[in-house]
Amino acid sequence: MITTRPDYYDKFKCIADKCTDSCCIGWEIDIDPDTLKVYEKEGGALGEKLKKNTKNGAFVLTEDERCPFLYENGLCELICKKGEGFLCAICSEHPRYYEYCGEHLDMGIGLCCEEACRLLFSGKPLTLITEGEGELDEETKELLSLRTALIDKIQDEDNSLEELFFNLDEDIFEVWADFEPYDNRWTETSAYIKAHFGELVSLKDEFNEYIAERSYEYRRLASYLLHRYFMRAVYSAPSVILRGISLYMKTQYLWDICVYHKTGKFDYADRIGTAKYISKQIEYSEENTDLLLMCHL
Repeated sequence: MITTRPDYYDKFKCIADKCTDSCCIGWEIDIDPDTLKVYEKEGGALGEKLKKNTKNGAFVLTEDERCPFLYENGLCELICKKGEGFLCAICSEHPRYYEYCGEHLDMGIGLCCEEACRLLFSGKPLTLITEGEGELDEETKELLSLRTALIDKIQDEDNSLEELFFNLDEDIFEVWADFEPYDNRWTETSAYIKAHFGELVSLKDEFNEYIAERSYEYRRLASYLLHRYFMRAVYSAPSVILRGISLYMKTQYLWDICVYHKTGKFDYADRIGTAKYISKQIEYSEENTDLLLMCHL
């Protein structure tokens, strides 16, 4: 197997109670069969709590959708009492992702996590590390070569992103209309953007000047999306995936301008916050991801 990962992949570590968010709230947490067997054998008070709070191979969330083992201080009871090795697969792997294409595997860290966002938007160009051995078919080789060329082009600051991603039009609302909302914030803000579309577009030049020294953030995001999704072109076509990535970037850009329109600022904390939220809305809904990436099929 040949693997490709971003150079910051091995640097990732959950910041636990220091995180302003929590992946242990608002998400269904399935328990893999092997770990479930371990939990069923656990004795004592912890074993009783595990039995009480697991059902149909998943943790039973509290009324406010918290994992039953999440302490109020943001730490995990299972880790505190038994160590990280006691976690189920989804908890130990999240937010890492794996995209297979034949004998090639892309590994990365999803942007629903603010620490993953910090690593991506550090200012350093995205560098991919490829390792391993394997025999790749010609189509996979061609797609990998094309992806490398596209990432190099996007990260070259002499190339404008305007035509690729920021030529805004109202067609994007047709895609948004079919999205499954992550929460009420998506419903309310997307409606606001649609109602004030003309005002937001008129702010483009002002916003671009405001964020000029951090415009590289969009290049990092586009590179991340190419790394994560471009190889799915094996099931469609490069043009289809590029169209989907463009729509994702336009969604992110409009959301960012909306924040600037409402608050008069867009600082680094806003960058982390909006990137994390759009990732939750699109990347962590299989239906929304497929809708975006396959919208021309």
